[in-house]
Amino acid sequence: MVGFFTFWEERSSGEDYLLGQVIVSPKSSQKKEFFVVDGQQRFTTIFLLLSAARDFAKARFNESHSKDVKGLEEFCDATLFSMTSGSRQPRLMVTEGGQKAFLNLIGGEGHHPNSTDLSAQNIRDNYNFFLTKFGDNFASKATKFFSFLEMIRNNVILIYITLPNDEQALEFFERTNDRGLPLNQSDLMKNLLFSKVKPTEYESISKLWATSVARLRGIETTRLKSMDFTLKALLSEVSGESYPRKKVFREWRERLSKDLDAEEFLNLIDEVTIHIAEISQQQDGSPVSERTTGSRYLNAIQQWTVTSAARNHTEDLQIAVADVVEARTILSTVVRERSQDFERVISPWAKAISKIKSDAKGSARDLVLSASKKALVDVPGFLKNDLGPNLSALTYERPADRKRIKLILAIANREMALMMNHDSSEFSLSTFVMTKTYDLELIEPRSRAGSNKYTDANRQLIDSIGNLTLWFKSDNRSKGDVDPAKKATRYAESSVLITQALCPAELLAGDGEDSKWSKVQLPEGNILENWGEESIAQREALISKLLARYFERTLGL
Repeated sequence: MVGFFTFWEERSSGEDYLLGQVIVSPKSSQKKEFFVVDGQQRFTTIFLLLSAARDFAKARFNESHSKDVKGLEEFCDATLFSMTSGSRQPRLMVTEGGQKAFLNLIGGEGHHPNSTDLSAQNIRDNYNFFLTKFGDNFASKATKFFSFLEMIRNNVILIYITLPNDEQALEFFERTNDRGLPLNQSDLMKNLLFSKVKPTEYESISKLWATSVARLRGIETTRLKSMDFTLKALLSEVSGESYPRKKVFREWRERLSKDLDAEEFLNLIDEVTIHIAEISQQQDGSPVSERTTGSRYLNAIQQWTVTSAARNHTEDLQIAVADVVEARTILSTVVRERSQDFERVISPWAKAISKIKSDAKGSARDLVLSASKKALVDVPGFLKNDLGPNLSALTYERPADRKRIKLILAIANREMALMMNHDSSEFSLSTFVMTKTYDLELIEPRSRAGSNKYTDANRQLIDSIGNLTLWFKSDNRSKGDVDPAKKATRYAESSVLITQALCPAELLAGDGEDSKWSKVQLPEGNILENWGEESIAQREALISKLLARYFERTLGL
């Protein structure tokens, strides 16, 4: 609405300001109340502008221009309120969370007490914005102020479109939204839900919707904050099909007309948002949260559709789903599977998981792997043909690759711990990737890339995954830039097995550790003494082997 003030300053005499359009449909055959499909923000802003103008005029010009102030009060009273059955009622109802603040302000009662509700805060902010603008532009200019309001009354045009019913209005909104913005499926959905319930249910419906929206806003991952993702994820789960974002609302509208009622749908939304908010964030003590660390670290979101589909199953089955989905998601990222190909896997997979019967026979892991067969059909090919080349292509030079490398090394470290019968809880992925405790360490420092053992052709090996490990951050900074052979003692003292594995056997023997290391089949001799092309290749092969073991073990191959 800043445009009002700019238009006021620059307009030619008689020129009009087009505010836009609003689309409404009657709530009943009497056509006394209307459902606002598009234009809620415009209406709310106009109401707040008039309220702020009234309050500003009373405070500044009541003595000098009492007649004009009284006329403005009467105009606002008639515009903002109506007389219904002998009582004064607001002409506009806003969201439940902001309604009290809105009524206080348009009623001239001043600020509503502080509220954490976002709608109430936005309403107060908009009202204060107009008060500030009036003060900046018309502090002692009553004539110009009232002239500005005349312009608002006579030269601001709002196109008002009334359609016979809510479905036609929503359809029209979809087809005519030309504001250069993507359609917000959640706003359309909310409007549709309000059109499906009785007026007495508006408050409870609004509160339930607002609670779900607020829950999503608390999620750290930006793309999960929008209700649009939840609507699409839930649709994938119930249909087994993937719909483009712009078709999500239309499909839900069809289902609400046939299979679902509004209350049932809102309860589903509430259920899904609770689960997504829980599993998509790192939570100490949550087995599902720990098992989804890798995909969260990679900022992947498609997989949450499948993980969420297990929300009504036992904890054991939820954990099994989280394990399989995590591995499949990480594999997709490592082998650089096309996003659209992975997307095609998600919807039928989510439906299959949701359909696992509560009384089904078999272990949770077996039930999940059985329901995941189609999602895992490409995995053997990925491991055979794509894993090795894509590991070789990773480079420390690319920031995006560094993230993948750190996760891969953390997984390799955990697999090594499992092979050596260590307590794997000591080597959880979150320890390495969700904290700043460990850094990527270049075994052969970049400063030594010019040595004789690295030719121009193989100098890129310095930045390859075979020349990288995980090391405690302070050690990385103080001891990293030296000859690899001089790091052996420090590496042996590391708590990271994948780093200890670089050391000669005599530094690792003791307390039975030598027999445990034999299970990993490390290269013989002191590879750090002759660190170079061959050693880096051996190291990469070990990491590849450990990573493949993780995928094979977790995905039932």
